[in-house]
Parts: sequence; C-alpha cells; structure tokens
Amino acid sequence: MPPRIQWTTRKDRISVADVAALFRNADWARERTRSEIRRMLKHTDILVMARSGRKPVGFARVITDKTFRAFVEDVIVAPEMRRQGLGRLMIEQAEMLVKKLGIPRMELTSTQTHFWKRLGYRRKTNSTCMVKYLIPVISPPPLRGRTKVGGSRRPPNLLSNR
Repeated sequence: MPPRIQWTTRKDRISVADVAALFRNADWARERTRSEIRRMLKHTDILVMARSGRKPVGFARVITDKTFRAFVEDVIVAPEMRRQGLGRLMIEQAEMLVKKLGIPRMELTSTQTHFWKRLGYRRKTNSTCMVKYLIPVISPPPLRGRTKVGGSRRPPNLLSNR
C-alpha cells in the first residue's frame, strides 16, 4: 500500500530544508543553495508540497503573471515515489489553484513530453514550450502564424466574458 500523502500549498509550511532535500535528487537542481531556495520560495506564486508522514516526497512550483498565464518552473518527486502518479497529482493540484486565480493557461518547457501530453499539454508549434488551457475559451489565441510588419497582433482578452 502506498504511503498516505499530505498536501500543503501554504508558503509558511514549506521549508527551505524540505525543498533542498528534494532538490538533491535532481541533477538540474542539486547545486541550488539554501539562500537561493529561500528567495525562490518567497517569489513563487504557487507551491505544492507532498509529504509522506513528515518526509517531503514531492514539490512543484508555478509562477504567474496573475492575468494570462502560469508557468511551471519545477516539478520533482523523490526517487522512491516516482511512477506512482505523484507528479500528476501535484500538477492537478497546481492547475486547480491556477484556475481559482482565473488564469486561463499553464505553460512549461520540458524534455519529458510524454508525461505532459498524458496530462493534456500540447507542444506549441516550433517551440519547446507546451501549453494547456485550464479555463475554456471561445477561441484560444493562435499558437502559430505570422503577422505583417506593422500589423497588430494583440492577444485576445480571455477574461472579458466573465
């Protein structure tokens, strides 16, 4: 039976030490210092921490512009908890929080496209960025195309029908 997972999204309950412990398991984050992690946590909009008992087993963070998009910055799962759905659950939790803010989409860059595609994310044309619309829109903005020089290509106001 898998361990019971406890969730928190409250910044005051996510410690620098817990995040540092998880980052030690990732080549891309291993060198981050506690000072850098502290500053990162302070300036991140959405944090999700998963614990098994008192042990941190997963962490995700998302930054936003608070209007149009949210960007997944980090997702890490402890080695012993991988391939059990924890990453998916953390992203679903983050998506729920992004939706509550009224932000219509989440974006990310990743080489793990198979994982993200299973969660509904799609690659933007000619880009490593992937996007998933969390709030239905009548007509999502084009993900590719050209505009003539001097032409207007303002993004639509996705929140105007509220």
